[in-house]
Amino acid sequence: MYGYIRLDSKANKKLVDYWKVNYCYLCRAIEREFGQKSRFTLSYDVTFLAVLLKRSDFFQVKKIHCFGNVNAFNDEDFRVLAAINVMLAIEMIRDKRYDDGAFWAVLAEKSFHRQEKKIRREFPGIYEKIHRFYEDFREMERRNESCENLANSFGTLMESLGNEQLHLEEERVSVLASVARWLYVIDALDDLDKDIKSGQFNPLKSIASSGKELLLEHQDYWDELYKGLFAEAALDDSDISTFVIRRLYYYSIPTKTAEVMRRILQ
Repeated sequence: MYGYIRLDSKANKKLVDYWKVNYCYLCRAIEREFGQKSRFTLSYDVTFLAVLLKRSDFFQVKKIHCFGNVNAFNDEDFRVLAAINVMLAIEMIRDKRYDDGAFWAVLAEKSFHRQEKKIRREFPGIYEKIHRFYEDFREMERRNESCENLANSFGTLMESLGNEQLHLEEERVSVLASVARWLYVIDALDDLDKDIKSGQFNPLKSIASSGKELLLEHQDYWDELYKGLFAEAALDDSDISTFVIRRLYYYSIPTKTAEVMRRILQ
């Protein structure tokens, strides 16, 4: 995904520790399933999916080291997450190849051929869902679909992965879809000036000729777009993962949004 979803450093230490242990376990699970190189694809955003799984038992695990016995990270939930993480990374590499023919992207795509074959063989539902989505999504971009439609489409992808692959509770699937919509929109805003300069596609280019113009002269559009992303996070559980999710949803994500906006307005 995009790398914007991070638990803020001011969060309670217990929340930060829970976030980190999910991140580290996912990293080692990726290594176990897809090799050392694949760990470089690790995404904070997929760590958010790990937190949604509500796996409080991780507090019973000893400190997770970056190296050591990789077979200790054989967990079915995290095998699925590892496949989702790597498949999303492959499709984003493919996007860069399609967009500007970047030489590094051509090489990177080839270097992940074995990992993609494994996902297609062992996780066919994940492969079909993500690969088909990106094929359709690129067509939507070629048609210059609106930012709202593209964000909603990305939210629908993550919603279906949450339902069909991770079997999340209904309330958590709703949160996942909301955060995915935000993720697409904040990335579009953050990249707007760069995409205008390079000629790359960006759905916000039809609204304004710069990020600053969008925020200053089209504030109503931005406000409505942002407010439309979020449904209420109706999570009433008292487990650690719920506290992390609520912190992300109501503090870390708004803080990240404000940070991107401030950078654009400087």
